[in-house]
Amino acid sequence: MSDLKLEIITPEKIVASFMCTKLIAEGTEGQLIIYPGHTRFITGLRIGELIVQAAKGSSDKIKHRETKMNYFVAGGYLYAQDNVVKIFTPSSEKTADIDIDRAKVAKEKAERLLKEKSETTDLMRADFALERALKRLILAGKQTEK
Repeated sequence: MSDLKLEIITPEKIVASFMCTKLIAEGTEGQLIIYPGHTRFITGLRIGELIVQAAKGSSDKIKHRETKMNYFVAGGYLYAQDNVVKIFTPSSEKTADIDIDRAKVAKEKAERLLKEKSETTDLMRADFALERALKRLILAGKQTEK
C-alpha cells in the first residue's frame, strides 16, 4: 500500500511536508480520516487539531517506525488528490511547539475586546482570535498530560 504526501502550507511558509499513512482532521462537516487511495475532494477545516501518522522513513527523525504527530491548524482548506493532501491554513504549528504564554495573552486580549466592544471593534475577528487561543491552550494542555 502506498503512503500519502502531506503538505501543511501557510501564507508564510510550508510548515510540514512528509509522507504519512493516515491523517485525521476536523472538517467543517465533521471529523475526516484519510488513508492512501482516498477519493479526490476539497473541504473546509475547523480551527483544531490535525493528527498524522507519519510513514516510516519519511524524514530523518522517523527512520524506523511510524510516528504520530499532532499539529494545530487555524482553519483553512484541505485538498486531497492522488495520494497528496495539501492543507492551506492561516497558521499552523506542532502542538508541542505551542507557546502557552502567548496563547494566554491572545485569549485575554480577545476576551477584553469582546467585553469592551465599541463601534470600531471587529467582533468576528475577535471571536476568531479567541477560538484560536482557546484551541491552542487545549492542545498544549494535551501535550503536557502525556
